[in-house]
Amino acid sequence: PPMAYACATRGPARLTSVRKTSAAGRNGARQRVVASSSSTATATLVEAKRIYEAAFASLPHSRCMQLAQGSSKRNEQNDEWFYGELDFSTFAALLSNLSPGGTGGESFVDLGSGAGKAVAVAALTQAYKSCIGVELLPELHAEATAAQEKVLALATESHHVNLPCTYELREGNMFAHDCRNADILYCHATCLGRETMQLLGWQLEEQLKPGARVVIMSKSLNSSLFEPYGPGVISMPQGHSEATLDCYLYVKL
Repeated sequence: PPMAYACATRGPARLTSVRKTSAAGRNGARQRVVASSSSTATATLVEAKRIYEAAFASLPHSRCMQLAQGSSKRNEQNDEWFYGELDFSTFAALLSNLSPGGTGGESFVDLGSGAGKAVAVAALTQAYKSCIGVELLPELHAEATAAQEKVLALATESHHVNLPCTYELREGNMFAHDCRNADILYCHATCLGRETMQLLGWQLEEQLKPGARVVIMSKSLNSSLFEPYGPGVISMPQGHSEATLDCYLYVKL
């Protein structure tokens, strides 16, 4: 959950307690503040998941696969049109762990954003200043923007969820997107071929700034300009099945 929520709850309550209580009282006050912060963060995550599920109710994985398979641009992608997505709660936790100091002010980019689900998770659960997705297939992009409108409408009515200043879904080739401002870059690369992965690696080498973190599903980067972040590789559950995928984590040197 975004650090901003915990900090906003923690500060004023602690100052008031220090002025009026003893050391024992202050310890009790701190415990109540921590509990309040945890409760607020939990409420935010629960509300975010409710919004997410409502917005994407008509876009299950099977529907997204049909859209990808029947896309007018499928032939341009050969066998690289596969559609994949991750579990909401696990992906939200992963994003939080990628920014241990808090996600406030950072930018998230999803290359090959499909139905926009990963971008929505990022926008709903983190304090990023911007969340951007880029998708080549027009049919998926159209459904993604329709779901995005639902996310925006539901979030506006919420008392717990604050969306980033920039929450955009763009139709186009991911290799035409400028990634220089990305702090967190995500790509579901399960069916990307060797040549496409090589092009992606070159793009990230050239454009990403030092310290940027990269999350790639199923495929690893072969580059001396990146080193493993944290454990380097973890097992991630998918949102539509019990199967897991290898998730590779990197940081730009």
